[in-house]
Amino acid sequence: MTVAGALKTFEGRGDTGKATYRRFCPECASPIMVEAEAMPDVVMIPAGTLVDASAVKPTMQIYCDSAQPWVKLGGDIQSFAKMPSPG
Repeated sequence: MTVAGALKTFEGRGDTGKATYRRFCPECASPIMVEAEAMPDVVMIPAGTLVDASAVKPTMQIYCDSAQPWVKLGGDIQSFAKMPSPG
């Protein structure tokens, strides 16, 4: 993945207690990507940042225990109450 331009970073803690890095635009604060120390080979990109999100095919849904009752992705995808363990 390549990002053009500088990003700002907010460091937080995930469910594991390890660091998470929310990277965002320094001009408008739009979220660009999230990285987690617990999953060093994964970069999470908000679908809303994509020019053509129609190519996105969800394969899992996470944090289902806190989802609003009207949220239903349907289909044959994995569901997790919280963030699944890496691996």
